[in-house]
Amino acid sequence: MTGQSDQGNLVGITLGQYEIVELIGEGGMATVYKAWQPSLRRYVALKVLAPHLADDAEFVKRFRQEAVSAANLKHTHIVTIHDVGTEDGYHYIWPAGQRSQRCRSARASCSTPLSRGCWA
Repeated sequence: MTGQSDQGNLVGITLGQYEIVELIGEGGMATVYKAWQPSLRRYVALKVLAPHLADDAEFVKRFRQEAVSAANLKHTHIVTIHDVGTEDGYHYIWPAGQRSQRCRSARASCSTPLSRGCWA
């Protein structure tokens, strides 16, 4: 991981191969970020386990099990998991984005030009 985080906000740092550029949303267990994957020149949504849960073995196990479970299911209403990893104590999942109404809505609030592609 490179860069600095601001009280748990990872915008501006690199986590694995992903450069985190924007906060998308937060939940009770994880935060979702828009991240740039330079190797494939695309934006992805990266789900990162909340830092205060990263030391709790049970939460880490549940987070990783979520990725494994979703990765082994194939259904139009279940997101595909492309990557899972840990870097400097941060646990992350990369779920695939879908071009959908959700994507079109997200574009309205996204600072990324449409030519860079959909990331939601």
